[in-house]
Amino acid sequence: MGGADFRIPFFLVTDMMKTWHLLLVVFLFAACSQSTEVEFKRDGKSLYYNFGGCANCHRTNDQKLVGPGLAGVSKIHTEAWLKKWLKDPKKTWEENDAETQEMRKRLGEEKKSSPGMKLMHPLEDEEVDGLVEFLKTL
Repeated sequence: MGGADFRIPFFLVTDMMKTWHLLLVVFLFAACSQSTEVEFKRDGKSLYYNFGGCANCHRTNDQKLVGPGLAGVSKIHTEAWLKKWLKDPKKTWEENDAETQEMRKRLGEEKKSSPGMKLMHPLEDEEVDGLVEFLKTL
């Protein structure tokens, strides 16, 4: 009782293997690029000097550039306030809480109606966390 001998032609096998290899490569690339993106967003130093644009206006010492130098900023402000400020400086300025009032006084900007700080792009939570961690090293 011999049944039909079913064999897949060799050229189809190799094409299927190529397809599976291609799918595997695409999957692995996508997985790696996502983790790299998250790692980059958490790398506050890279954000500060590159993508975030912070270094265009701030120095990492105590010298003013356009904005104030940031050395020791994590000793002056709480982590929660720094995160709030980096997430939305204009809103933090307008809320004018005690920490913001102290900063305005220290910088001689009590009468200014809006902050000089402008974000190049809205920061995601991972970026804010990374920047705060970097600021703690200054």
